[in-house]
Amino acid sequence: MLNREQFIQSLVDELESKPRRLPLLWVAILWWFLCWVYVTLATLAVGPLRACVAHELTHSHQFQLESILVL
Repeated sequence: MLNREQFIQSLVDELESKPRRLPLLWVAILWWFLCWVYVTLATLAVGPLRACVAHELTHSHQFQLESILVL
């Protein structure tokens, strides 16, 4: 029995602590934010937004709702 206990103890002694990872919620929020930034920059790089987009965002309730759902 002593050999088995020594073997287990030697395995335990070799263990190293792992670095802490971010919680899954923070990883998901970070991923969402980085994707949002990427899509925004890609949209602006491909072509300009419509000239009336600011007016539609402030006056069209349907466009506001659709924009919030997409976001």
